[in-house]
Amino acid sequence: ALVGLGAAWATGWWVLDPLFAILVALNILRIGVGIVGSSVAGLMDAALPPEERQHLETLLQDNMQGAIEAHDLRTRRASDRVFIEFHLVVPGGMSVRASHDICDRLEGAIQGEFGNALVTIHVEPEDEAHGDMDSVAGGGPITTNR
Repeated sequence: ALVGLGAAWATGWWVLDPLFAILVALNILRIGVGIVGSSVAGLMDAALPPEERQHLETLLQDNMQGAIEAHDLRTRRASDRVFIEFHLVVPGGMSVRASHDICDRLEGAIQGEFGNALVTIHVEPEDEAHGDMDSVAGGGPITTNR
């Protein structure tokens, strides 16, 4: 605003003062909209963006050795916290310890990539597998070769 007033004073073109004031006002409006947008996004839950979700699906597939598939993957971000939930299908005769070890490995890999993610894994026996059903948004279940 002072630059506009100074330029108008120096040149005698008094129209420069309101033009600079308009530019300053537009910049303040642009910054304000950005601040409000990021504040609202921080308060609202939103799913992970497609590239992060794809990275998560690859991470799951690379670390679920011993399991059959993962399905019903749900993600959301609330402020700086990521929430990840999915069902993990394991062989019906697998021990609780073995399935727990798989879950620990998956949680560690996820938290290594997504920081303070809160991970919820629901373990299911193999007769709960979805097979070729479209159970994961953007494609079928995340499967592995046992």
